[in-house]
Amino acid sequence: MGAPTTSAAVGPRLPRGRQPGREADAAAEWRRICLDRQLPRARFPAGVKVPALLSFWCLLLVAGLCLAVLGGSGDRAVPEAVVDSQKQLVGRLAGTQRTVMNNGVQSLAANAERLGAAAEKDPDKLLAAVVVPGGRWKGAAILDDKRQATAFRGETLPPEAASKAVPGQAVPLAVGGALQVVVAAELPGNRVLVATTGIDLRVLRLNSEVQQSVFIFGPGNTMYSVQGAPIPPENVPLNKLVQRALEKADDRAVGVTGSVLTLTDPQTGQARRLAPVAAAAPIGDSGLAIVSVTHAARVTGGERWRGLEPAVTLAIVALLILAVLYLVLIRPITRVLVQAKAMACGETPEKVALPVLREAARISAALAEIANGPRRTPRTLDERARRRRPGGFSALTVIALCAIAVLGWCGAVAGRYAGGADSVPKQVSIDARNDVEGAAVALRDGLTGGVTRLRQASTAAATAAAATPSPAASAPPSQAQPSPAASAPAANGTRAGAAAASGVSAIDPQQFRGPLNELIDSGDIRSAYVTDKTGKPALIVGEEPARQQAAPPPGNGVKLDRVTGPVPVVYAYFQVADGQTVIAEFGVRYLAGLLRRAEGRVRVVDGDLRTILDTGGYVPFRVPAAAPVRKAATDALGNNAGTSIGKSQGSTMLLAGTTVGGEEDLPDVRWAVVSERSLATFRLPQNDLNRGTWLVAFLALVVAVLLFAWYRLVVIRPLRQMAEAAERLADGDVRDTVCPVRHDEIGAIAVCLDIVRQTMAEGTTRLAGAARLKGIGREITMVLPIVRPKRADGPGARRASSRKGR
Repeated sequence: MGAPTTSAAVGPRLPRGRQPGREADAAAEWRRICLDRQLPRARFPAGVKVPALLSFWCLLLVAGLCLAVLGGSGDRAVPEAVVDSQKQLVGRLAGTQRTVMNNGVQSLAANAERLGAAAEKDPDKLLAAVVVPGGRWKGAAILDDKRQATAFRGETLPPEAASKAVPGQAVPLAVGGALQVVVAAELPGNRVLVATTGIDLRVLRLNSEVQQSVFIFGPGNTMYSVQGAPIPPENVPLNKLVQRALEKADDRAVGVTGSVLTLTDPQTGQARRLAPVAAAAPIGDSGLAIVSVTHAARVTGGERWRGLEPAVTLAIVALLILAVLYLVLIRPITRVLVQAKAMACGETPEKVALPVLREAARISAALAEIANGPRRTPRTLDERARRRRPGGFSALTVIALCAIAVLGWCGAVAGRYAGGADSVPKQVSIDARNDVEGAAVALRDGLTGGVTRLRQASTAAATAAAATPSPAASAPPSQAQPSPAASAPAANGTRAGAAAASGVSAIDPQQFRGPLNELIDSGDIRSAYVTDKTGKPALIVGEEPARQQAAPPPGNGVKLDRVTGPVPVVYAYFQVADGQTVIAEFGVRYLAGLLRRAEGRVRVVDGDLRTILDTGGYVPFRVPAAAPVRKAATDALGNNAGTSIGKSQGSTMLLAGTTVGGEEDLPDVRWAVVSERSLATFRLPQNDLNRGTWLVAFLALVVAVLLFAWYRLVVIRPLRQMAEAAERLADGDVRDTVCPVRHDEIGAIAVCLDIVRQTMAEGTTRLAGAARLKGIGREITMVLPIVRPKRADGPGARRASSRKGR
């Protein structure tokens, strides 16, 4: 390319002063008018003022939000966490009862469909399958088309059961002071199978200090299965509160609070001002509902003007940022634009003080040098660099300081107001323990239910074997009876089961295929099989057994196979006869699903604190890493179960523990069930303040980042490019076109600098007002050298004339 083209080679420098006279003034005015028409006009979102103004208004909005969020109502109310815990309590109790009723309707319908055809001749077979010792149903009867009992078994049906029974539904009945449910299923010949069962609540832990009570609200507006302090009829406000909760509980659990009452603690005799809380949840479409009534202290929702101080502080910070940006950034750029416009119009400005913004000062100094010339030509690159670096503040430093001011406000607000709750009301702790005990009861029922279903499968296999002709039919009766499992179904303990199975001949394993298929189809069991005395499977239904092949334990029960392996193998076993045992392995997902009835993360650990089950994902048989979880499990296994507050991985948790197993029906199981729930998930005033604090801090942080990024990319970067272009012009390099890449003040400066470049290269005819081609900013342009015309009598002319003569 050669040496850079300088102004001395292509034209004179800019004139040093205005020419006197009206013509010069008119020409300058005309140039200014033409230049204003050529310059780009800043429109939103372009312009150096837009980021500052937009950030200012956004910070004011965040300040208003801070005033609304951090400032409490100043009113006293019951913590929402107490109401939520009561809603969860009644909701889970109602869900459990609804599941029990639905399962009862389905099981009765299944028995009616399976044995209904033969019940006309042999009704005892159907009734024996429905009413079993230790089973769900207390009594059952078969009604004819006139609703008269033709056969019954177990307890006598209530008088109203026959008339109110509806096939496929569970109908509640009040029998004396107890509550029963009547379930019916259709049989062939317009007959109906009717069965009754009681409905009751499991034993709950209640807060006696606040007179908590839980009951079933049933027919006749009567309370059944009352636990805790009963509600007297003369307590009109409390009864009205219960009715209000029942009216709102259409298909979900609801909670309502009432006016403050004065209660006296029965133990200490201390009077307290508490507000009643009533929660209700319907039990499906049965017309029943679970109701819980408690009392809780009202707490202040927060100081009304607590958010005023941080809001005013943020507004002041926003105002200061706007002022700094205007004085240090916006006004210097505007002054440089005025100077550049004057230069583009051919006016030589008077001596101009350099702006405080370093990038703007570089452009101003370069323009002044172009107009007046340097005092002395710099000899070295270092000297030139020092001349090009005037004093002042860097634009990046100014923007960074503004963003740091906002970040400082965020840190101050978070340090003062952030931080969630470190404790919960006593009622919430008691409800958390009820919650984990409910999960433990569900796990225990699931495990013992596996043994019960194995017993039923053995009974069904024995019945099928008895109905199948075999060579053993001619044997003596003592050897021909297939199994006493049906005759001794109540044997729960291991030793009792072993005694019942001793001296009994085995059943053909193929007779178990149908009953075991029903177990697999339920989805609760992953694998079911029949083994011999060595533990070798003779029949496998479902997946391959994961249990190690070993001699099965005698009797019946539930065991954990081993404490190593990829998954825990929990299985139920039932000894059918000498040398024959039926085993069912539980699905891990099924057992974990039973634990999900409790809120939060629930773990099951054994006596050595090895994890057996975990609803939050886990490595089997690994000891929990959190010390509070280990302590809660140790306390539960040591018969010191309760609730506690602990910290793990920076989070404060509410832990509740209980045990499962160790009873007569689960002698081989002794596990601890521990639930953990972060206190941040409870709706407490401290948590509301913490969430509001982080919300406003995050929004202010976003505004600060946007302010910095906007100015850094949209203003500072092109401004520095203009400073470098102006310095190149001051050095005499006019080859590169200065392109206006943005339609704002910096783009206008670029247009003026390019006019100055053209004037330096071609003379004053290229000042503002000259006609110019419009092109794309990325097009490469260069100054072409002047081509002089050839002489008419030169060698070229003579050669041209000789060609024409030919």
